[in-house]
Amino acid sequence: MPSTPLVATPPSSYVTSIADTTEQIRAAQRLRHRVFAEELGAALDTPLPGHDIDAFDDLADHLIVTDTSSGDVVGTYRIIPPGRARRSYSDGEFDLVALNALRSSTVEAGRSCVHPDHRSGAVITLMWSALARYVLLSGHRYLAGCASVPLADGGRAATAAWLLGTAR
Repeated sequence: MPSTPLVATPPSSYVTSIADTTEQIRAAQRLRHRVFAEELGAALDTPLPGHDIDAFDDLADHLIVTDTSSGDVVGTYRIIPPGRARRSYSDGEFDLVALNALRSSTVEAGRSCVHPDHRSGAVITLMWSALARYVLLSGHRYLAGCASVPLADGGRAATAAWLLGTAR
């Protein structure tokens, strides 16, 4: 997909797009490193210092939110449409065999993060809107992915997420 704006806020202080240059992808990977490694303390095995890079990055579309006043990438989501990878990132975390029939219609989203100075809700709202638009424009039906749940609260958030997911 070209780097055509998908969603913008009026006045246009942020714009979403699919990264179409190496520098835009690197900016997203630097933001991910800042949030996941520096802020949250994740130990990342990455080939380029200061960047969060793994085997799925070359297969993905990288949704980015750019602050139009600075030109900085302040939000990102990694999107992997069906057919680009032999397995999904989520397959490495969970047994998803029961969902095999849905794979050809499922877009996987992950590695979502927002720069700490831009966490007012606007950036994540734009990313979710752009993600929905991406799924619709690409002709797919489902969106799936992994999310990290912090455990610093003794597991209360994880328990709440589990109960919500199993309360049908």
